[in-house]
Amino acid sequence: MPPTTRIRFSQQIIQNLALAFCIIQMIGCANEPANAVADTSPESPRIGDRHPATHAIYPESAFYHNGGRVIDVTQPPFNAKGDGKTDDTAALVKAYDFIADTVRQRIEDGVYWPIADMYTIYLPDGEYLVSDTIVYSGEALAYRKKYAVSEGLNHIRYQGESREGTVIRLKDHATGFEAGEAKPIISLARREDNNIQTFNCIENLTIDSGSGNPGAIAINYAGANKSSLRNLLIKSGDGQGVAGIRILTSPSMGYHADFTVVGFNYGIWMIPYHMTHNAFEYVTLKGQKEAAITLEDATASLRAIDVIDCEGPALIQRGPGSQVAIIDSALGGLEKSVASAAIELKKGTIFTRNITSSHYVNAMQSTLFDAPTGTNIDEFTYPAPLAIPGTLTSGNLRSLNLPIEDEPPVRFPDTPDGWADVDDYLSESEKSKEVPDYREALQAALNSGKAFVLFGRQQKYYISGPVTVPPTVKVINGLHTILIGEKTSKKPIFIIKNDAPDPLTIENIQINHNSVSHQAPRTLCLRNFGTRGSKAYVNQNSESGVKLFLTNATNLGKVDGGFNNQKIWARWIDTESGTDTNFPFQSSDVWVFGFKTEKNQICFAAKDGTRLEVLGGQANQYCQEKFLIDGYSPNPVFLVEDSEASIFAGTNGPSRDHFGYKTLLTVKEGNESWSYDKEEAPKRIGRKGQAFLPLTVIRQE
Repeated sequence: MPPTTRIRFSQQIIQNLALAFCIIQMIGCANEPANAVADTSPESPRIGDRHPATHAIYPESAFYHNGGRVIDVTQPPFNAKGDGKTDDTAALVKAYDFIADTVRQRIEDGVYWPIADMYTIYLPDGEYLVSDTIVYSGEALAYRKKYAVSEGLNHIRYQGESREGTVIRLKDHATGFEAGEAKPIISLARREDNNIQTFNCIENLTIDSGSGNPGAIAINYAGANKSSLRNLLIKSGDGQGVAGIRILTSPSMGYHADFTVVGFNYGIWMIPYHMTHNAFEYVTLKGQKEAAITLEDATASLRAIDVIDCEGPALIQRGPGSQVAIIDSALGGLEKSVASAAIELKKGTIFTRNITSSHYVNAMQSTLFDAPTGTNIDEFTYPAPLAIPGTLTSGNLRSLNLPIEDEPPVRFPDTPDGWADVDDYLSESEKSKEVPDYREALQAALNSGKAFVLFGRQQKYYISGPVTVPPTVKVINGLHTILIGEKTSKKPIFIIKNDAPDPLTIENIQINHNSVSHQAPRTLCLRNFGTRGSKAYVNQNSESGVKLFLTNATNLGKVDGGFNNQKIWARWIDTESGTDTNFPFQSSDVWVFGFKTEKNQICFAAKDGTRLEVLGGQANQYCQEKFLIDGYSPNPVFLVEDSEASIFAGTNGPSRDHFGYKTLLTVKEGNESWSYDKEEAPKRIGRKGQAFLPLTVIRQE
């Protein structure tokens, strides 16, 4: 076959093959599926909410009433009681307004990105009784008014002291939460569009909708880039309510894990088309009346989902723009049996792997295709999988099924004194400066012998040069601050030179202009981590197989050789480069569980023997006109060069037929080259010029 031969797939032939093989591959037909790859088959994974026993505590110096950035809602001027009797609605709204007012100030000052200051709303253990929606008051924030009415809210972060001890409870029979309403208890937006980096989080608490509130929505979620819902119990006192989590505002994305939703019509209800891709892992959904999970036109990645006693389907896809990858999950209806399938695919595309169902008549049903029969699914995808000519036989049209490892858990010290607060180590001479240099203070905090290091007080920290992370440090928590390094030096801020048995977690930090240099084979987790104006991570290990976990990580990659010879697990990642490949991987095993990319460059490049598995995500086709050729980017979305991959994803972006990416996939092997264009792909209905990349398998015999 000559170089650059254009792939032409016979969809009908491939679909027939896929349907035939999926029947063979149903769990229960055989203990070992005919086409299983023995060396990559994972053990049976744990599913559902893992109930982390996180006790979130901070040193006194980090609290707002002591000059820090953690807002204790029980302290003045907010004065919530948390006694289960007093109505704390006004107190919680006042804390919310404190954040919103910092956004208003920037909008009034004409700042292009109206970013709020870096505060965390902290709820000590207690029961906070509310009677209305917890959201900012006053006029709804509007960003870029002259272009569109878009939500300007961002940086709303709720942190409970403990999931079991911190409870927000809606009063029984609260006004406005009657049948026919759809009113949130906590809302992260007041508009249905929000096109800025919101970085919103709700973590470590319980939300109880009480009784007699059938119009209640526990969380109206909105959040772009490093946003998350983690370690939550969301429950309805009487089983009634519209939804545990509703996603209505676009774009909304992020990684969400370890929570339980009990009751409501819908456990998770995802609606928007535009740039809405969320990754959910380790989630328990119990007792929903309509469906545990519903996608309208959104896309999602789902893993380790445990559905229990659902009265309707466990998963419904309604809209033609919807796409879901769901793996390693158990979907259970009511014991009296549900007269429907566990997964109901009305429109859209789907990838499933290692799915069990109980008390359903079938694991899947659809009017779009002849669904596989049986209550369990080994692996099935619709539309039919694609294989690159010359790389596979039809019997191997399966995902790579790479081994999956959990990210290191979120950790806090046992007592507030366990933190080394960087501000406590700042010298008197630096304190006297208008812009103190925190380099020596940071190094002293790292060298203190304490395992937990905190940036507790400042909105931004200037750090003039690199610091070395000793093996005694386990967690560096920025409390969502910004570290500003030397723009011209390009030197890293954090250097990891020493190995250690415990992984190192660097979290809740944005680094401007500099990076993390990973020089020791120590396992590293970058969580709620990103950068602006720099290439934030480089692996400089000579050893192979060094482990890297990326969770809610943004603006990484962009440098050839940065990710090399590693094992990488990426749970929702986002990079938007106009000049470099967004994520270049070399000689690595890479598992991607949700992503968003943007602009005109290659989104993912797998080279030199890399094994890449992508389970869901969106390539935003927003491109600057100066980089386009005849209206299209000259680059593919995915490049696989002398490597293996299984990819399941889609596009998003401006609604234009002749714009953005022309080529979804280019595969190079030696002197041979093949490509797969957007025009050949299944259309993502809803906006012009959008497409789905069905499960695409690139594997050598």
